[in-house]
Amino acid sequence: MNEWLASVGPAVADHLWQSTVFAVAATLLTVLLKKNQARIRYWIWLAALMKFLLPFSLLIGLGAMLPRPKYASVTTLTAYTAMDTMSEPFAADALPVTPTHVVRSMGHKTPEAVASVWLCGFVVVLAVWWIRWRRVAAIVREATEASAGRELETLRRLERDANMLPVRLLLSQSSMEPGMFGVIRPVLLWPQGISARLSDGQVESILAHELCHVRRRDNLFAMAQMVVHTVFWFYPPVWWIGAGMVEERERACDEEVLGRGSNAEMYAESVLKICEFCLESPLVCVSGITGADLKRRIVQIMARHFGRKLSLRKKLILAMAGLVAIAGPVAFGVVRMTPLHMQILHATGPLPSYEVATIKPEVGPHIPANLAKNVRRFTGTTKDLIEGAYNIPYGAAERVVGGPSWISSDRYIIEGKVPEILMARMATMEGTESRMQNSLMKQSLLAERFKLKVHFEMRELPVYALVVAKGGPKMKPTDPSADVPPLYFPPLGAEKPNAPSAPPVRRYMNTFGPNHRLVVNGDGPGVLVMNTNGVALDNVAQSLEEAVDDLGGRTIVNRTGLDGQYDFTLKWATQQIVNPQSEDSAPADAPSIFTALEEQLGLKLVPAKGMVEVVVIDSIERPSEN
Repeated sequence: MNEWLASVGPAVADHLWQSTVFAVAATLLTVLLKKNQARIRYWIWLAALMKFLLPFSLLIGLGAMLPRPKYASVTTLTAYTAMDTMSEPFAADALPVTPTHVVRSMGHKTPEAVASVWLCGFVVVLAVWWIRWRRVAAIVREATEASAGRELETLRRLERDANMLPVRLLLSQSSMEPGMFGVIRPVLLWPQGISARLSDGQVESILAHELCHVRRRDNLFAMAQMVVHTVFWFYPPVWWIGAGMVEERERACDEEVLGRGSNAEMYAESVLKICEFCLESPLVCVSGITGADLKRRIVQIMARHFGRKLSLRKKLILAMAGLVAIAGPVAFGVVRMTPLHMQILHATGPLPSYEVATIKPEVGPHIPANLAKNVRRFTGTTKDLIEGAYNIPYGAAERVVGGPSWISSDRYIIEGKVPEILMARMATMEGTESRMQNSLMKQSLLAERFKLKVHFEMRELPVYALVVAKGGPKMKPTDPSADVPPLYFPPLGAEKPNAPSAPPVRRYMNTFGPNHRLVVNGDGPGVLVMNTNGVALDNVAQSLEEAVDDLGGRTIVNRTGLDGQYDFTLKWATQQIVNPQSEDSAPADAPSIFTALEEQLGLKLVPAKGMVEVVVIDSIERPSEN
């Protein structure tokens, strides 16, 4: 329980942090709109308060479940890093997974103490609301329903004018101010003792004010306000926002009453008489007439202060603010789950994590055991783990710089359990996306258990330049009007008729928008085939970098100078080549990737130098066993 509370604490802190930022933005908007109608500011305060009940992580999670866009260009590292950094206050639970298991001291009781204090405050605030609700409910039960009288006649006339359903009028012997009680079918509670002190015009003004609350559903939103106050009782900003809501709520009703032609002086006198002879409602969800700053309200009523309507510029500002607040996190959820093809993963924010992970030294021969479907196993050196975590191609060891010597010698057996929710999401992803999520979980493990800290640099390293061969390109430009056949993957381990014992082959697929895709499938033992439809050569270079193991870890840079999109089929043999011109180990029916590119596509891979991003290890520690 203590570990669970410790894991929940940072998420709550992040939620409060980003809710506070949202509230600050709402405050700035209300200042900007201080001369406009009060109802606009009321909705802004309401949105700021409801933000405490709606973590951005829910919107991010929604974005993660949406179909992800396919794109033709590689996502920029700068954009991804900036997005991840900005999300840190609220993305801790963007993926609903449990952080990697960490051994903690059993004597550490701070989370439990904090939770106990919160629970006590929660119970106290809830009890106060309940007592007040029961007090008002008792007054309502003792009240009698009006069957005649000027109050009822005036109420029915106002309802007809506003095209509203009838509201029950209850006459009470208490001294509580007139107010609407109830959320679904509110009733109007009217103190009988006040009727003799009010003129007909004043009664009409008060009733018009209360009907404004009914039309605006103020009791419903006030109930939500009470929920926020109860859950976040310890956080002063929610009480401050609530006070702003009540003030703008009453002011909005004042503006509406005056806008319907009521006499300002008579309306102000009616408010003052209610304050003089009646008690204010003890509940914010009982909409009365005496709330907010009374002196300011009277001044504004007497001055017949009407807020201005929104100008086009301010409407655009509000629309943009709402779009950023809602669409921003959803879009981030889509981007967060979109892989960076063959780029070092710059994931600086909270990451998807294993539910629990075990790390043991590899001593002697390792005999693999059967694993559960949601368990991932890694066997190798720490440097191998870093390469996999940061999406560094096989054989590109020079792209991990620094660190102690043991990261290349000490070998570990690591088993991590993927949370069920994340497992279900990964099952719907394409292969590349799923592998990226596994890489991000490795990054989380390295940061938590190995205390890994890194930074990134650009260094000149050997690369392969993709250029046009001497005879010119042999690829077919894409015909936009041509029908693209449906995507097909043969069953894993598909066998050729002449190779009954063919082992399972690796398959790779990328899509770059409607009718733009690249697929790599096996074609017998040691042979791969790439089929493309409407793919740019930049994307071909990126995909070859991942699908081909014969490159010694080098990055492929497109230097063909060819624009446009192409359809082609490329067939090559898989092998580990030291000399790119050697084909000694290639199967007889397929050339090496170097020969295949030149013969089939009219392209070449030429050794060259280029700026390549590397991972620089700042600090790392040996992990503790468990």
